Amino acid sequence: MRYPLGKLATIVILAAVSLRAAAWTDQVNRGNLLLEQGLYSQAAEEFQASLPQANGQVQQGVSLFSLGLADQLLGDFAASERGYKEALSLFRAERDYENLALSLSGLGQVYKAEHRLDDALETERNALLALRRIGKEKTGDAAFVLGVTGAILGELDRWKDAQRSLEEAQAILKNTLGPDTPEFATNLDRLGEIALARKRFDEAEGLLTQALGFRQSHLGLDHPSIASSLLLLSSVHRAQRRYVEADGECRRALEILRHSLPDNHPKLIKGSIELATVAHDSGNITAAVGILAETMGRMGSHPANITEEYVELVSLYAKYLDDAGEKQKAREFRTEARDMEQQVSRTALARSTVDVSEMDAGGFR
Repeated sequence: MRYPLGKLATIVILAAVSLRAAAWTDQVNRGNLLLEQGLYSQAAEEFQASLPQANGQVQQGVSLFSLGLADQLLGDFAASERGYKEALSLFRAERDYENLALSLSGLGQVYKAEHRLDDALETERNALLALRRIGKEKTGDAAFVLGVTGAILGELDRWKDAQRSLEEAQAILKNTLGPDTPEFATNLDRLGEIALARKRFDEAEGLLTQALGFRQSHLGLDHPSIASSLLLLSSVHRAQRRYVEADGECRRALEILRHSLPDNHPKLIKGSIELATVAHDSGNITAAVGILAETMGRMGSHPANITEEYVELVSLYAKYLDDAGEKQKAREFRTEARDMEQQVSRTALARSTVDVSEMDAGGFR
């Protein structure tokens, strides 16, 4: 069959659009699969490659949101923030409130990781408002936002509010996606962390063991999520003076994380601090100093990105050097830690105010 030139041109254009849409879908799906497997760097590459294939603002927004999530998991919070904000702008323009809510929640997680907790909490509030606007306040997406909100409230030591938010998230998950989901296990970790902070060690151990069991059976033994449960269990067992168990759990967590995260990732730093603390509390001060020195060596003497976690690392190193009798060296690192703390404070102050329009869920104020 022969087509007029105009009609043929239209068919060619539609075919090209269809092929591009298929390519975009394939790349995003590959990225999501890699993300689920804990292969964050490879996932980020797929999401970046999907951007030129995107057809329209919603697909562009999905690629940017996914890229923001991968960067967040890799600990590149500046890049993650850019991705989420660009996605927000596109979803807001399309009045796509569901994706807007998820992007807001992702941005809130970045603010939480950067210890900008008031900004994080306000951003999550707006995410919930967006979902309520479209009648989806009892969906899996809402459970995700409530889970993040609970984690933020926990860091603010608002434990009752945190527990209430997390329990609401778990109830929604049970009624929608079911308890057999990764997010349910994540919230068990968060509830376990709150129980740990309140010194309810048996309760914390039960929740964290349940989360670990789910993750091991569903994600395998080497997924990065498993490390989160192991590190929290290590803290519980250290508090109970079960140092052998705590040491083993912490070492296993660090082994897992080093396969998927860069050396300067906050989780790796916190894991090294936990391992050193286990050694110190069990009476092995020399080992504690060595663990922290090795961690600092992995990152280099002057890392490009000074974070609160790194300042904590150097401060603890100075303290343990002092405990080991190396007074002069301890003073040098204590001074360095104070200088870095001031640098971090100046950076935090410069970024402490978020433009309301960045968090707005679309006219809810």
